[in-house]
Amino acid sequence: MDHQILNLKHPAFLFLGLLLMPLNWWAEWRKWTLSLHCADVKSEKSTTFHSFLAGMVTGMLTPNMLGNFIGRVLYFERRYRVQLTLLTFVGSMSQFVITMLVGAIGITLLQKMPFANDLGLLTYIMISLISLLSLVFYFRLEWLLKFLKKRTFANGLLAILIAHKFIRLRMLTLAFFRHVVFTLQFGCVLYAFGSEINATSILWIWQFYFWITLAPSLFLGKLGVRESIAVWVFAAAGMAEISVVLAAFSIWVMNLFLPTLVSLFILKRAKA
Repeated sequence: MDHQILNLKHPAFLFLGLLLMPLNWWAEWRKWTLSLHCADVKSEKSTTFHSFLAGMVTGMLTPNMLGNFIGRVLYFERRYRVQLTLLTFVGSMSQFVITMLVGAIGITLLQKMPFANDLGLLTYIMISLISLLSLVFYFRLEWLLKFLKKRTFANGLLAILIAHKFIRLRMLTLAFFRHVVFTLQFGCVLYAFGSEINATSILWIWQFYFWITLAPSLFLGKLGVRESIAVWVFAAAGMAEISVVLAAFSIWVMNLFLPTLVSLFILKRAKA
């Protein structure tokens, strides 16, 4: 099929976006191995790898990718599962914090949102509060754990956070690296489908990830939801709707669909 039929103006940049995909999952992999280290879990490399792949599959099939811990912890003894679940939550929270902070910066620098004329200053205040509160909660998770101190799981995670003081900062660094990869990928794919990319475009990309993170969905990595939000956000940036939809869908294929298919294939072969 002629790539012009798909409005593909610069095919090389679509391929470049695909090449960035392993960097995205490398950062998430490092979060997982960091979680195992902090929980003092000793496992074979194959077990660690397969648990990570299983988490990718279960995450894809659950709302907002929150079910990634399900596939991961099933590969380990019951005594480790609660702590690994909570550490996976900390890793997911690090990505949420970075997305909120960077998104808020993008919105502030742009001083423009799809609905800015309707909500104005109040919306900017709410966005700033969400971002700052997520950061405070992330680095002061001990407050909640101490409130739940009678719970065994709370004591266990609290002990890990005390023993490994820099775990959250390391996860936040990995989350920031992953967000940089997301940004570069989306920029490459938007350009591949004919959109002009400049410094302002990057701010719109940050805003897109901000809203897609807050948007609820049922499963499949927000398929359909992300395309709608992309049109809603990038229309305000003056980008063509067809280019935006194709770019958002391509990112879903690169970062979620293809990795999940590969994971299923590897796991199936491992069980054979």
